[in-house]
Amino acid sequence: MKSLRLFITVMSLLPLSVYAKQTAPYFCFKESQNNNILLISEEEFPKVKTVKYYPYMKKISLKFTHYDAVDTAQGRPSEFHDFYKEIINQKETGTYEIVYQGAVLYNVNYTSKKTKKMTQFDRLYHDDEQIFQKLKQNGVECF
Repeated sequence: MKSLRLFITVMSLLPLSVYAKQTAPYFCFKESQNNNILLISEEEFPKVKTVKYYPYMKKISLKFTHYDAVDTAQGRPSEFHDFYKEIINQKETGTYEIVYQGAVLYNVNYTSKKTKKMTQFDRLYHDDEQIFQKLKQNGVECF
């Protein structure tokens, strides 16, 4: 009887693990005009090699070019601006500027090489619960 209870308990828990979607940690950024969402893998920071756009989730390769350090206040860490070339099909298609201080990423600026248009992505925080739930359901854990 005990073994039957154990078996039923184990079997009832199996679907949870089978259907549970694994999530990956990302720094999430939102563009205000079009609501585009840019993702940077937490595992890659501070040496970012790729970015992704939700919901496409295709990796876009980046190549580091240089950085600028800005002293903010005495006793505080410098603010860094890391610059990367966007590489698609072995061609440079744009530039990303990632702005951070210490372990805090603030925003990302993207400039298209073709149009010269700059798009600013601001850090997505937990005040927009609807977006966070949608991302989490699709395997994206923003922090």
